[in-house]
Amino acid sequence: MVNRISNIGASGLDIELTVGKLMQAHRMPLDKLMQKKQILTWQSEGYREMNSKILELRNAAFDMKLEGPYLTKKAVSADETVISATAAPEAVHGTYQLQVLQLATSASLTSTANTGASSSSATLSSIGMTTVPGQTLTIAGEKGSATINLAVGDTIAGFISAVNAKSTSTGVKASYDATLDRFFFASTTTGVNSKVELTSSEPAF
Repeated sequence: MVNRISNIGASGLDIELTVGKLMQAHRMPLDKLMQKKQILTWQSEGYREMNSKILELRNAAFDMKLEGPYLTKKAVSADETVISATAAPEAVHGTYQLQVLQLATSASLTSTANTGASSSSATLSSIGMTTVPGQTLTIAGEKGSATINLAVGDTIAGFISAVNAKSTSTGVKASYDATLDRFFFASTTTGVNSKVELTSSEPAF
């Protein structure tokens, strides 16, 4: 049978408890240092936050000395999808109305003489637009240019379709009005940059 050695010495003292108290007393200076370190950390964080607030206040006070913030004006459009507006500092307060005097138009060309065709199914040769094989028509617009081959047996409808198939490259679309017996070429965009130019290897109209 194993006997347990008691922590109580001959003097009646609890050795483990006594050692624990001695170690606790030994750690007290270290604990105080750690507490001071934590307090210093909190103080440092507080100083940084205070400095940041002071800087914000200083910048705000400086901005108040400037003239710009007091001169800022705002313009509002009744319909932003049609027109937008901005106001300069010197703008006069008031309500303004815009009047459209002229709308931007697209560039266009129209044939000047009757072709003699009765419908869009007429061939290009029947209206004198294609007289010899290998004729071409170059169409130039805002986006670029493209060349279309004109065959004797091509119809007016086929020619119009060929021109419109190139519209993404040229920016030009064509149509034919059988009632007026006219060809119409128009730019797909409006403004000063829109254009329609036709160049034929042989006179087309």
